[in-house]
Amino acid sequence: MAGDRFPYSRRKRRHCCVRNFASIPTPHGKSGNRCAPPKAIAPPVCPRFPVAYKLSTSLGKTSLLASERDEEARQQFRDLTKGLESKPFIFMDEMGSNLGLTRLYGRAEPGRRVRDHVPGDRGGNVSTLGALSWAGRRTRLSVPGAIDGETRLFFVEDLLVPTLKRGDMVGRDNNPLHTLDEIEEALEAAGAGVLFLPAYSPDLNPLEPCWSNVKSRLRSRNPRTLPDLLDAVVVAFSSITQCDLLGWFRHCGS
Repeated sequence: MAGDRFPYSRRKRRHCCVRNFASIPTPHGKSGNRCAPPKAIAPPVCPRFPVAYKLSTSLGKTSLLASERDEEARQQFRDLTKGLESKPFIFMDEMGSNLGLTRLYGRAEPGRRVRDHVPGDRGGNVSTLGALSWAGRRTRLSVPGAIDGETRLFFVEDLLVPTLKRGDMVGRDNNPLHTLDEIEEALEAAGAGVLFLPAYSPDLNPLEPCWSNVKSRLRSRNPRTLPDLLDAVVVAFSSITQCDLLGWFRHCGS
């Protein structure tokens, strides 16, 4: 019977709760209500999209690292270059580009894909050599095709060395194809030292995020001829700000 299950009416039970409210201690030292329902805990909200989500794992992209990395050598390099923005380090590296660069993302109606056109013949590769320090861009050279030892030596002797001061350190990768005795001799003759990055450690080179920024700008310009591509590289490399440089050097030197 309903009367057996609920000996007090709803009104009487409400008065009972009110009467006993002052006699129930709470963690905060105040009186509480034994019959009051517990407060619901608000679910976590995504900071980017204002919707609640569950505390669970989901599928994500895997970051693959070379198993040949020498972690001890990487740590020694980090200790040596800690605080890159306050030391005379100059890094040099190269990147490649072509006529097929275009934006990878676009806006469309829900459920529809963004369609764009790219040339089937992307032409030959354009290689760009660059050097920068935390104080600014040093120099740059773009040539059609791959960069050989003679071109690299010209870049160092005629373009990079005039910008160096005694005591500067030039960071380079340790690829045997990029290592020439003439290059090291030219740098040492200018009073600069040579610092090789650990194997399989492009993340320690501030030029890697720089090239990512440059390629992003190239994709936005959609160059479709070789002169347009060379001009776009000049504009993209010149658009690097001092704030960008400080951020990249601090990230790689931490």
